[in-house]
This record gives sequence, structure tokens and C-alpha cells, in this order.
Amino acid sequence: MRWRVSATALIISLSLSGCSAFVPSWNAQPTPIEIDNETEPQDVNEVEPETEPEPVDPEPETEPEPVETEPEPVERSEVNVDVVSAMVYQDEGQLEVIVQVLDVVEDGGECSLKLLAGDFSTEQAVMANRSSNYTQCAPIDIPLSSLPGGTAVVSVEYISDSYKGESEPVSVVIP
Repeated sequence: MRWRVSATALIISLSLSGCSAFVPSWNAQPTPIEIDNETEPQDVNEVEPETEPEPVDPEPETEPEPVETEPEPVERSEVNVDVVSAMVYQDEGQLEVIVQVLDVVEDGGECSLKLLAGDFSTEQAVMANRSSNYTQCAPIDIPLSSLPGGTAVVSVEYISDSYKGESEPVSVVIP
């Protein structure tokens, strides 16, 4: 019986070792073969040494100098700017200025208020909006706490892509 077990083990091991010739090895690397009819047979399987590319000196990056061009002046039509109201509201603690731009109906312009009171001056800008037949600057509100007491002069400048204009100065008494 021992002989039978040994013979069976021998047959099995020989048959399994023969299978390795028919089963592919998954980790095997292919042998490079170059076919060149003009070379001698001894040069066929030679592998040429790899050469590293030569380092290239990077050229310093320089930014192109900006070309300064003067912007072309925009031709804007003159418009009438009217300060409708410059009122002090003590209970609300603010000066409110309401301005209309006559003969213009557009959105996107800007109204800039300038207030002068002795040596004190301040500026504030708001956007303008279209109304039925004119453009109105959003109410310009300035806190009274930031203004000195006394007489002040208010003027408003309007500017848009197509129009410009400035109001006549209006005086207002700040308590």
C-alpha cells in the first residue's frame, strides 16, 4: 500500500510539473525581440542603454511691461440735475437729500453728493434709478451725528455712460 501511495504521489507531481509548461505565468515579462534584417544575428537581442535627457536651463519668466494708453475721453451729454429736497430729520437723526436728473430716463448712473460746512467736507455716492419721465437718485441719507452743526452747502453730481451734470448748490441748516 505504501508503494501505491508513493507511485500515485509521484505520478501526480510529475503531471503537475508538466502543466507549468502549458499554463501562462501571470508575472512573466516578455523578452524583447527586435527584428532587423540589416543587422548581424549577434546584435538582435541587445538592449540599447537608456539615455536621460539633458537638463534644460529654465529661462527666467519676465512679465511684459504694460503698455499705458490714455483712455479716450467719453463724450457725455450735459443734463440738468435738480436737488428736490435737502431736509434734516432730527427724529430720525439724518439729513436726507433727494435728487432728480431731468430729461433722462435710465438705470445705472451714479449720484455723488458733496457737503461742505466750513472746514468740514464729506462725499457720498448712491445709484440712480429710472422713474416715469426722469432719473432719480436714491435718497442720500447722512447721519446727523457725523455732521457739524451750522449751515452746510450740498451739491450733487450725476454721471452715467452717456450723461453728466451737476446741481446748483443748496444750503441746509444742520442743528
